[in-house]
Amino acid sequence: MTNIGDSTGSSNSAAVLPADSETSSTTACECSSSLADSTPHPTPNSEEPQIDATAAWRARDEALATATARGEATRLAKRVAALDKELKDITKRITDLVRQSPAGGLLDQPGIGPVTAAIALTSWSHLGRIRSEAAFARLAGASPIPASSGNTVRHRINRGGDRRLNRALHMAIVARMRMDPRTRAYVERRTAEGRTLREIRRCLKRYLAREIYRHLTTAARARLTA
Repeated sequence: MTNIGDSTGSSNSAAVLPADSETSSTTACECSSSLADSTPHPTPNSEEPQIDATAAWRARDEALATATARGEATRLAKRVAALDKELKDITKRITDLVRQSPAGGLLDQPGIGPVTAAIALTSWSHLGRIRSEAAFARLAGASPIPASSGNTVRHRINRGGDRRLNRALHMAIVARMRMDPRTRAYVERRTAEGRTLREIRRCLKRYLAREIYRHLTTAARARLTA
């Protein structure tokens, strides 16, 4: 097989290389056309995903290149379908466990899904582990660090704490900034005051950390007195 280095060394190799490339391109195009022709095209009202349709392909008596491409496409489609089902099962299991915990009510709040609620719950752990909502915010790396100088009053980002919890708060805030009317109104108001988007996100993460801590603490105390 001629490599690229050979094409710079002799004129004969350079003459052969384009022909090989053209042949490979033609074969690939033929394989793509053949597979595309055999793929059932979903109608606008069809609910069958393309992945499931590809996974249902059957072996055919066809050219070696096309048969190999078909086999790999079918194998990958089945793998994607299996992983997708596994992901749905795990997400359902996490949701059920969170619903049974003090973090169950968090799932009803905008921007918080089962994974975010589970991360917050495991970081909070149990009643009494974290003494205050300020301590929880510091654990999450959401507490601002003073960085004032002279007449300038400012805060810088906290790069410490539980970065997984910090990431969960960040994703929840990003979702709220897109979908939650109250958060969008807050962003508009703070922007009009001259705050940058990064500063606004830091404030929202701090508020969310307080909200989550208070919810977990209140729910846990209610369970103890029930």
